[in-house]
Amino acid sequence: MPHSPWTSVLLVALLGFSLGFPPFASAVLAKDGPASDASARARLEKSLQKLAALKSLAYEATSEIIEVDLSQAAPATPIPNPGRIAVAAATAPDPATAPRTRSLRSGRVLWQRLPDSPDDEPRVRFSLTGTVQISSLPPQKPAAPAANAPAKPPAKVTDSAKKPTEETDKSSATEVPLRAAFNGQVLRIVQAPQLVVQQYKSDEGELPPFPSSHVAALLQMPFASPSELVDNWPPETRFRDLPPTKIDGVECPGVEVLTRLVSDTELQTGSRASSPTLIIRYHLDPESDLPRRISTSALQMPGSKGEPVFTTVDFTNLQPNAPISEIAKPDTGFDVAIPELYDLQEFEPDVQSQVETGDDLPEVTLTDRSGKERRLTEFRGQLVLIEFWASWSPLSRLSLPGTQQLHDEFGKKGLQVIALSIDVEDELVDARKFLDDKKFTFLSLFDGSDFAEDLGLKTLPHLILLDRAGKVLYQHTGDSPQAEKRLRRRIVEQLSPRN
Repeated sequence: MPHSPWTSVLLVALLGFSLGFPPFASAVLAKDGPASDASARARLEKSLQKLAALKSLAYEATSEIIEVDLSQAAPATPIPNPGRIAVAAATAPDPATAPRTRSLRSGRVLWQRLPDSPDDEPRVRFSLTGTVQISSLPPQKPAAPAANAPAKPPAKVTDSAKKPTEETDKSSATEVPLRAAFNGQVLRIVQAPQLVVQQYKSDEGELPPFPSSHVAALLQMPFASPSELVDNWPPETRFRDLPPTKIDGVECPGVEVLTRLVSDTELQTGSRASSPTLIIRYHLDPESDLPRRISTSALQMPGSKGEPVFTTVDFTNLQPNAPISEIAKPDTGFDVAIPELYDLQEFEPDVQSQVETGDDLPEVTLTDRSGKERRLTEFRGQLVLIEFWASWSPLSRLSLPGTQQLHDEFGKKGLQVIALSIDVEDELVDARKFLDDKKFTFLSLFDGSDFAEDLGLKTLPHLILLDRAGKVLYQHTGDSPQAEKRLRRRIVEQLSPRN
């Protein structure tokens, strides 16, 4: 499943593989749209090359996000239920009526470059110390009154009513400490409200993925592998200049990168029907050329309408090649001690399920494309790779061509590849059409929604590798390059002659 480094950027932008997609103005990718600007590309690549040359970088980062609690929103219009993993309710909530939370993340970040891994992968370590200020915002509009509710008299119009502002509820504002560090082997994140330290072990020294959106937001500076971005822009990437923006009193020129995430299969067929789009806007310091602001859109799907929604991070007080000994203090260094009364929670990277290594999967009856009933037990004696996916999941659509490559490479060597759809009812038509259009040749099974729920799956795609006895050997959620490497390594090990 070959990836460009943009996949890692996506995972950060999605903040834990979110499956919600804001609207997008699809016209920007029209064939008659503006051509890519070579000077804009050169300006951004110069910035990334300077980042790649740095041995260390310290900065202060600030990012604000407004989150909506859809569980408290008033229902809007009925929608078809796309399966229990996606939506449990029969009606779509109206986001404008939901209470909102504003989170202002700020912190001091220190990056240091380490010697490359044996396979020449870049390695880094980082330290983050800061705070998250959380405050409440009212809904954008009140919920509609009940049908039998008495009418309220019109409110008196005042000057403040004419000019609405988003005032936070200061009485409910809280400040939470933010502390995280990766020492090249172990990543630890302090969760102060829960009195917990989360720990993620590294795979060959690479920065492991993690679900903390507050930490991820302040690490948007592409320090870890900027040279890989320069060498591996995805196909059909466009660059354009943006007007300068004043940041901390400095006019910073901007560059917008708009790219479609096209799979190898789509490149061969010319189809772009399922290719999502990502927009990243960089504003660069006019003297150092380093990023001072990075704005990342959520993953956008073709055909969506409206303006994209961005998450923006500002960087100030940049210190290139800062002396580590002067900056990394015991409470801000690359190791996080476990405070007294705190518990340590160890996590397996890229896994979001209730299944554990060594488990037997529950017995289940599924159907193949012809409608024939199939059971997983019939594949005992083979190495089995199962990918849970859905036609409505953009990341699933991006992942399946890579799964086909695994089938092509290892299918005749003893690997049974199964794509298990959790689509239900009318969605099955879309699922079958997608599989037919892509001409996938791995085994496709359907009716997996209840099975996925029994396994505690929350996010797609999710891949599970079963050994010849049918026990869980390996699993991961999402489609990160690190997870792909681990999966491929396990497959090669299991199919080696000594096994």
